[in-house]
Amino acid sequence: MKKSVKETEATQGLFDVTLDVKGNQIGTPIDLVLVIDYSSSMNGEKLVNTLKGLQQFEYELTDSLANGNIRVGIVAYNRFVYTTNGFSTDTDYLENFLKNTAESHSGTFMQKGLMAGQRMLLEQSRPEAEKILIHIGDNSANRSY
Repeated sequence: MKKSVKETEATQGLFDVTLDVKGNQIGTPIDLVLVIDYSSSMNGEKLVNTLKGLQQFEYELTDSLANGNIRVGIVAYNRFVYTTNGFSTDTDYLENFLKNTAESHSGTFMQKGLMAGQRMLLEQSRPEAEKILIHIGDNSANRSY
């Protein structure tokens, strides 16, 4: 693993973090849920950088997605929750969901997004698959149950 951190000149306390990770081939299938903050505080550069990072992530997983070893589900949240309604290996579908289905709104109901991601893993993942949930956001929740 290689890590680099660079302070952003325009905003004090904001850093660009880059992780380069190289792993070995795995035999166990993986069902991965990405829970992504689509609130208005993520608008602009934060969301653009998130989407660019996810494109690169999908590119790195191309072979594993193509052979079905890894499946990805997405939950986007703000005051609403948008989901892919299950897992997919189709990168075009996943990118289309992120660009055209999920909409940015005010309100950050992180708890609701995380619960939807957990539900997707519990109810729709393969029994034999390793289950992974990744949260992407700016950590500024302002709604909860």
